[in-house]
Amino acid sequence: MSARGVLRLGGLVALLALAACGQSLFSYRSPTIGDATTQEEVNRPTVGGIANAVRGFFRPTPPISRPQQVISADVLQQSPVPLLLLEFEDNNTWTLLQPSLANGAVQTWISDTGQTLSFDDQGVLQATRGLGRDLMIADSKELRSHMARRAGASDNLLRVVELLDGENQIIRDAFVCTLRDVGVAPRPLFAGTEPLREIQEACFGAQGEAFTNLYWRDPRSGFLRGSLQWISPEVGRARFEVITN
Repeated sequence: MSARGVLRLGGLVALLALAACGQSLFSYRSPTIGDATTQEEVNRPTVGGIANAVRGFFRPTPPISRPQQVISADVLQQSPVPLLLLEFEDNNTWTLLQPSLANGAVQTWISDTGQTLSFDDQGVLQATRGLGRDLMIADSKELRSHMARRAGASDNLLRVVELLDGENQIIRDAFVCTLRDVGVAPRPLFAGTEPLREIQEACFGAQGEAFTNLYWRDPRSGFLRGSLQWISPEVGRARFEVITN
């Protein structure tokens, strides 16, 4: 990236931080049940304070700050590069990443805090870094070949992964996966709902582990518009979409 592009991206990050009202857009946590309404409610050692806390617990869930509420068209227009939107399925967090290194058919994306995600040219997640229990590497050549041919349903596709455990040791696991085309239907994207073809990859391991990845493709061009993919047992699944103006 040129020096001018780096400067423009730095300005974009600052603008996004302001848009998020003081919270960095690149690592955003939405409110959840149990969040204190005010600091006064937290510190008040009275019966009234306890009552307020109880009432707060049973209030309706606060509105979730979705990426669409923070990332405007103006913000995207000022970005010199495409941005990758990462949304974790198991909690109310989302992050933006920008393109980093490319190695053959694998493109790596990086966040402003150094987290990285790597995808092959079919949009299949290959590795993560900085997420805790990371996906160190995924060997999914059979899936990549099958998706590149835009073939239909298939059984017994082998997926081998190396995962980081709680003691920073790498463990290897293997899954047998079934690919299924469930057809074209409206799918939610960052900019709105579009008719997309959903490909489901259902995987089962020898120890009873199971997960399902979803890939959403343009029904005409076959271009991957978004996906929901498994990272590891602890991190769970995450939704990915490249967003541009």
